Amino acid sequence: MQTDMPLVTIGMPVYNGSASLEPAIESILSQSYQNLEIIISDNNSEDNTLEICQKYASLDQRITVIQNKKNVGATENSNILMKAAAGKYFMLMAHDDIKASNFVQDCTLMLEQNKDAVLCHCNTSFYVENYSDKVCTASLGSVIGIENIFQRFYATLSTLPAVAIYGLIRVEALKKTMYFRKSIATDIAFICELSLHGEFIQVKQDLFNYISRSSWNDIHQDYKVFFGADRKPWWYIPFFFLFLDHVTRIVFLQKNPAIKLGCFATLICYYFKLFIQKIILKTFFFLSPTKYQDSLGEFLYWTMLHNPNIQILDIKKYKERFMKPIIGWRNS
Repeated sequence: MQTDMPLVTIGMPVYNGSASLEPAIESILSQSYQNLEIIISDNNSEDNTLEICQKYASLDQRITVIQNKKNVGATENSNILMKAAAGKYFMLMAHDDIKASNFVQDCTLMLEQNKDAVLCHCNTSFYVENYSDKVCTASLGSVIGIENIFQRFYATLSTLPAVAIYGLIRVEALKKTMYFRKSIATDIAFICELSLHGEFIQVKQDLFNYISRSSWNDIHQDYKVFFGADRKPWWYIPFFFLFLDHVTRIVFLQKNPAIKLGCFATLICYYFKLFIQKIILKTFFFLSPTKYQDSLGEFLYWTMLHNPNIQILDIKKYKERFMKPIIGWRNS
């Protein structure tokens, strides 16, 4: 075992993941980097997830299994893992994702060589469940090398792919964050907060296969996944609560008042732009004839919303699975 190299904690939150869990665990165990602490937190699954976890724990002493007595939601289940991390670096691993065998090795070496960096990731290949072709790839390109804290914060808010949360994170910086909070898409707010503690760096190879659901959840499904509750309260407005999540993180940020003020200004600028975009999209949707909505929606997507860090490989599938949900014209 590479005990001369820093300990890396890998945390895997899982709920009813038996169909895809074993390949994900094998992906971890096949890592060329061996000095690992592997913690799997079963969120009171109703299938045989726990049995699979316990089987692997009996075969490899690096694996620890936590069983929650009730479904606490994906948010709190992930927090349990982040707070338990004893390593110098931490990686969150979804129970249905696959990492190349050199992922941890390459990211660890880069973080060891770049002491000011707080996160290292790689290029990510996107697949859709039950669809074999690669749909697109994502990188951290537009965020890499930004030293100015406000520019980096804005770039993270506006263009960082959400899969960045599955990169390797410096635990010293992780412990300064508020982890995940009670807002849908709190992972986005978390990674934006992390950007305020240091730079992001990237391994240029494609080392991560991300499997996306075949369709987006509705708001009630998302609420249940994130928080374990059966139904979203009527007063819960995701857009507002995510904004409040960002604000709360800035308020409690361990930085001087001038930096906090600059972060607030950056956040307001971003949300003002986002608000204007939503108004434009809604207005065009209601005013445009039905037969023109698809082509108009595509035009608005490419003009205002496309992330420059996304390279599309299968345009037809990308439009179906990602573009329409992003512009909010799901029924057009």
